[in-house]
Amino acid sequence: MKLHRPLIVAAAIAGVLAISNVLNATVTPSRYIKSYPAVVCPSTGKGLLTAISLSSSKTPFKLIGSSSTTFKPSKTRRYNQASSAAVFESNDMTPAVWQVRSGVWAGATICKSPISSQWFVGGASDVTSRGDLLLINSGLSPAIADVRVWNEVSEQPNKVVTIAPNSQVSVGLDALSPGSKAIVMQVVPRAGRLSAYMIDERGKGLKSLGGDIVNATTSPSKDIFIPAIPQTVKSIAKPSKKKVNKKIAKPSAAATSSLSHTIRVLNPSDVDARISVELASSEGSFSPVGLQDLVVPKGRVISIPFDPSLNQGRFGLHITSEQPVVAAVFSSTLMKGKSDFIWSTAAAELTSYNLALTGLSPEFVFIGGDISLGAEVIYLNGKRKTFDINGIDFVAYQVPQNVRAIIFSNVSKGVHGAALISTQSGSGYFPLEAGSVLTKSAVPTSSIQVLTP
Repeated sequence: MKLHRPLIVAAAIAGVLAISNVLNATVTPSRYIKSYPAVVCPSTGKGLLTAISLSSSKTPFKLIGSSSTTFKPSKTRRYNQASSAAVFESNDMTPAVWQVRSGVWAGATICKSPISSQWFVGGASDVTSRGDLLLINSGLSPAIADVRVWNEVSEQPNKVVTIAPNSQVSVGLDALSPGSKAIVMQVVPRAGRLSAYMIDERGKGLKSLGGDIVNATTSPSKDIFIPAIPQTVKSIAKPSKKKVNKKIAKPSAAATSSLSHTIRVLNPSDVDARISVELASSEGSFSPVGLQDLVVPKGRVISIPFDPSLNQGRFGLHITSEQPVVAAVFSSTLMKGKSDFIWSTAAAELTSYNLALTGLSPEFVFIGGDISLGAEVIYLNGKRKTFDINGIDFVAYQVPQNVRAIIFSNVSKGVHGAALISTQSGSGYFPLEAGSVLTKSAVPTSSIQVLTP
């Protein structure tokens, strides 16, 4: 009897506690707020022109560095960006950015909300480099960025950059890793609401060698998909050695030559890795000669030149590795007799999202196994058109003129996409991914117990 009494008391106490917890949970339900964080668009450097595509002229925005903290309507669907970076409350619509040095080069990217880490595979810091790393603090407290740098030799000493509240800093690539021919950077925010963009611009004396925006890529992975790489083929006239009558001479046959491509790879792990490359295009999928079972040494950047011997068009790469790596492809381009270059970076798996395209008419390229997704284009006049995009391994779709937005939906697993844009000033690339994703935060609930001792 003495033994049963403590057991009964313990059981009663446990029951009371359980009932009180249930009652407490029912009378104080949890509440959440869902929202899309504002996205940050890059600033405009000296001599550059930047246009941001929006889906609505009522999209709220503010400029970095302005004393005003209030957002105001953009009043246009094609916003001409000033020297300062801008913050847009575009909700689920991702703005596209087109930046040019008129008649010299062009580049493309998207506006993105700040994230915990960004990798940049591209750029150089040798004597030809005129590029910059843009660090933007859209918060109201100081931001600190840790910049890790690798080059063709090894990992370089880390750099620490402090950015004041509501401001931006431009750091030359040659100041981060002087004399490097091939660099990879990781920007890690230690504090603050930090965004980063990289501009790779090159020149020799007074001659421009082109430029591009290097899009932030995915974190190191064993499976890397680079969906859209431009294949440019140019004609080379064969000079005739025989003397002929100019009046009756026929044009000599022209040989063709494709412009160069280089795969840049970094293996940041502690052991060497082996990679293999598979190519996908409208001409089929295959493994290029010499790009199988390649050794990528640990801790340094390597450059792998290759020529896929394809007709002019587009193709994509799938890189598999034993260890997580980051990679991108540098491609020379030729637009109306003017040389430029593009950095095609890795793209994450495509999901349903909305993309603003006012003023742009890109070509979308998708790679994957069984490609299937729905798309809806919204024209400037408000009309809509819905269609499906289907294919195996490789599919390309040209966006028509006068489109202000496109909505992707019902995307099958394993699909990766990117956009290619060509104008008189040059060519640009950006991966198809959402600039801002829906976040959920708990709303604190008040309790009278907080006010009573």
